[in-house]
Amino acid sequence: MSTETTAEKPTVAEQSAVSTLEARIQSLNQLNDRIQQLRHVPSLLLRHTTTPDVLMFSDPASDLQHDLEVVKEVNEKLRSKDVQEILKAAAESEKKDPTGLQPRRGKRSEKSKSHDAPSPESPMAFPSFQPPSSQLLPSADLISAPLKLEGLADFIRDYNKSHNNRLHIWTSTSRQQATALHNFPVTVRFTIPDVVAVYLTLGCNPTDETIIVESATAFGPAERKPPHSQSDYAVYQKLSQQLAKVIQSQPLAPFQLILTVLASYENLFLERCSVCQRVLSVEGHIPAVGRIWTHKPSGSENPWEARHPTCMHNS
Repeated sequence: MSTETTAEKPTVAEQSAVSTLEARIQSLNQLNDRIQQLRHVPSLLLRHTTTPDVLMFSDPASDLQHDLEVVKEVNEKLRSKDVQEILKAAAESEKKDPTGLQPRRGKRSEKSKSHDAPSPESPMAFPSFQPPSSQLLPSADLISAPLKLEGLADFIRDYNKSHNNRLHIWTSTSRQQATALHNFPVTVRFTIPDVVAVYLTLGCNPTDETIIVESATAFGPAERKPPHSQSDYAVYQKLSQQLAKVIQSQPLAPFQLILTVLASYENLFLERCSVCQRVLSVEGHIPAVGRIWTHKPSGSENPWEARHPTCMHNS
């Protein structure tokens, strides 16, 4: 006597649940595809909100308007009742059983497995690291003479005569201008025309009374905001963060050294990252706001390397 085993057919309710799940997955996949197609929009916004003379390129306004309309449409779709219910159901399902959610990589071929580890005859891969000859600030040997408060006015006049960039004493009222250089803190405005304006708060090194920089805040050249505020643009917010890291790396660095860093941003919107060779970063779509001093010989190429914040620890 032979026995036969037959699989139970799914019920109508189970078939309906599977169909609903497939429809939800398809809906989310379609929405994800549309979101991925909009990753270029932030870079377009950056180009259109920056002075054309700075970036020296732009896209048709009609294309940007179309992309913004698509962004609005996707936003409305994402906030719709149907999509929110799907996301809520997915979150509840994950909470009940989070296993099996790792991406499936598929079966690996023997050829790919052979590349997992170098053969005994092959040299080991050299680990990537930041060269020891690079740093955030150059050596203080570049400073010809220490600068103290009584010499700041003369230094600013001489600097403005010999550089395209500009330094100015900043005060909140005209009444404070007469006494601005008598006591710390002193606020100085450093400007690269059509590129950036940086407010520097100057203090005093307690050891030798030389001028140091306590803080730096970057703004767009057309922004008219006080030093204690924040720029409206992400690129200048990121630049302020990078300058803060430079100052924190050497809190007692002379004022003149910080000026050498600021002067290196003359081509902020045009210079490529020395690591990824892109002008705008993949994540965030901002220019290379980081700077690395590389100790290149005098008279050779630019000793500063531009890097995106995400590329700062790569070589």
